[in-house]
Amino acid sequence: MNWFRQANQVIQISHSGLVSALSTGDPTKVSNFLYKAITTHPGWQQSASQLTPEIKQQYIAAVSSASASNPAWAQWNVQKGLPQESGNYKLYFTPSDEDISKVLSGIGELFQYLQPVSESYQSNLDYKIPTTATAYLGHNDRIVVHFSKKEAARDIQGAVQQWANANGISFGNRTHTMGADSQEKVSWGQSVANTMSQYAIQYLASGKYNAEQIARWVETYIGDVLNQLGKQTV
Repeated sequence: MNWFRQANQVIQISHSGLVSALSTGDPTKVSNFLYKAITTHPGWQQSASQLTPEIKQQYIAAVSSASASNPAWAQWNVQKGLPQESGNYKLYFTPSDEDISKVLSGIGELFQYLQPVSESYQSNLDYKIPTTATAYLGHNDRIVVHFSKKEAARDIQGAVQQWANANGISFGNRTHTMGADSQEKVSWGQSVANTMSQYAIQYLASGKYNAEQIARWVETYIGDVLNQLGKQTV
């Protein structure tokens, strides 16, 4: 296993798994493998096994206050229905495992911190967390804020940090904190995985590199690629 770690965000890539995906020559299989690596928090099974019935119940109660939910996400709508800008921007946050109860206690009131920013920039804005406690611990992107005005990013980040400070929540450093969905409604993480997959398959098809070499390249640089692409979004 190869690890890229920045505090609480962790990217883990199985070398043999990536080589296997590359060896198929199928860009979709490689992309799906990379997307799972980008978004999955390694070691989550151990944290999930320590979830108490009280925390699970607290999680159910917290997501019940969401504006909308589906099997994957519970979402709070702060401002919806304004003219949509060209992009759907995102900010990502990874609270520490031990702060899960604090997150749940305060997730509803995050609305109050974000509403003034939404009104100031006249930006559509919502935020979401995974629908279940197990999914939350298994995800690198544990809190995601969507917004339509790119220039609101700094103030949104500040508002979320104020909320975190008020609730005693600590965020880990990340390879990337911001992204933007594509015009085709493809998520930013999936777009990054698709791009890396396309390059990897092109290198493989050139005959100059084998799957083993390309896998090593991906493992070495995936953190830097996420970091640089995230900066380009800002």
